[in-house]
Amino acid sequence: MLAIHQRDNSYSAGWIRYCIENNISYKVVDCFSNDIVEQVKDCDAVLWHFHHGKRADMSAAPRVLRALEHSGVKVFPNRNTSWYFDDKAAQKYLFDALEIPSINTHVFYDVQSAKEWLDTAQYPLVFKSSSGAGSSGVKLVNTKKKASKQAKRSIVHGVSSLNKASIFRDVLSWSFFKNNTLKKYITTCALLILPRSFFQAPSNETGVAIFQEYIPDNDSDVRIIVIGDKAFGIRRFVRSNDFRASGSGKVSYDVSNISKETVRLSFLIADKLDSDCCAIDFIYSGDRPRVVEVSYGFSVDAYKNCAGYWNRDLVFVTDSVDPCGWMIENVRLG
Repeated sequence: MLAIHQRDNSYSAGWIRYCIENNISYKVVDCFSNDIVEQVKDCDAVLWHFHHGKRADMSAAPRVLRALEHSGVKVFPNRNTSWYFDDKAAQKYLFDALEIPSINTHVFYDVQSAKEWLDTAQYPLVFKSSSGAGSSGVKLVNTKKKASKQAKRSIVHGVSSLNKASIFRDVLSWSFFKNNTLKKYITTCALLILPRSFFQAPSNETGVAIFQEYIPDNDSDVRIIVIGDKAFGIRRFVRSNDFRASGSGKVSYDVSNISKETVRLSFLIADKLDSDCCAIDFIYSGDRPRVVEVSYGFSVDAYKNCAGYWNRDLVFVTDSVDPCGWMIENVRLG
């Protein structure tokens, strides 16, 4: 039996649908319950799509899932899939340790070290908060003065991964209206008005500043998702007069523009990470794919129009794409 923690706008609806369609025994559980360990004693695996933007999720999920994993229960996501989730500083060290071709990233924990490096850095640079998705908390800094100010603010006072100015620009864009529901529009607008605590958003991060090399001339990035022996992906175009692609809502499903080298590298990275589900963001330096970030979490709806997937022989198979079903099968076979 599978235990599924149910949450709106998560994998849980797809998991439950797949279980029903394939006569797989499951039950819905509340992973925040004090007796969650007792609740899942009759289960073979526990699945919880916890959200990076919810403070309660990010606090409880690692504790609950790691405890269950230690006891021998299969979990999704497992530790190798999720310990670096929504942590760009951790990902920098991970990419370095595993020699994964990635964007040059510099992490600082004190202001003086940051300023000494910024004295010799080449500009512009990309500043990032350690957490945050959809390009929130990402900005281009063009001068040493601005970068030093950003580093001090980040390390001493903290920065928010919820960038309201960026959200406001996205809401005004045509691509946002075109690619989102009325409910998503209203919820996003609420982020501009309601306090962060209403959304259980994480507190401002302090003590760390992250700068990445800026790679010019990229009008899009490529997101490849690897689940088991299948990979699928899209191109995401940058916002107007911007360099950021994630969260733009401007997407292409034409796989002819995604190189087999990018797909091959995606399988290699997923294997190195030993990940159950690996969403990898690439940009290009010339024709070389370089990793920007990785995550286990993504919006399933954004990929429902994918025409198929690549297998490990890098052959594209025209077929329906069912990420949630593939996750279930991997958990059951793993």
